[in-house]
Amino acid sequence: MAAGSIPNGTNGIASAMMNGTNGNTSSVSPRRVNKPHHAGSPYQSVGDFLSNTDKFQIIESTLREGEQFANAFFDTETKIKIATALSDFGVEYIELTSPAASEQSRKDCEAICKLGLKSKILTHVRCTVSSNIGSRHDIN
Repeated sequence: MAAGSIPNGTNGIASAMMNGTNGNTSSVSPRRVNKPHHAGSPYQSVGDFLSNTDKFQIIESTLREGEQFANAFFDTETKIKIATALSDFGVEYIELTSPAASEQSRKDCEAICKLGLKSKILTHVRCTVSSNIGSRHDIN
C-alpha cells in the first residue's frame, strides 16, 4: 500500500484527500466565494449570484420546441394567438421554427413578424447561403 493511502474496500486504496464519496475522510472543505465579480474575466467567481440578474434575458421557445413533440402541431392561427399572448405578457424574445424548414414555417414566421408585437422574433438559420435563400426576404 502506498504512503498516504488508506484501504477503502472497493479498489484497494484511496487517497487520504478524498472528499467522502467513497470513504470517511473529509479533509477537503467546501470553497466559499466571498469575492466580487471581476468584469475582466468571465471565469472568475461571482460573489453575489443575485447581483447580475438584470443581465438575464429569457427566450420563450414554445413555438419551436413545442412542435418537436410527437403528434404536436400548431396551425397558423394558434401560433398567432400564442405569440400575441406571450408578447402581451411581456416576453422579450419569442423563438419560432426556422423559415427554412418548410414553406409553411416561412409563411408562419412572416405572419407573426407582421403583427408588430413588442417581443423580438428569433429563429435559427443554417450557415449556408443555399439553405437560407427562402428566408432572406425582408418579411416586415
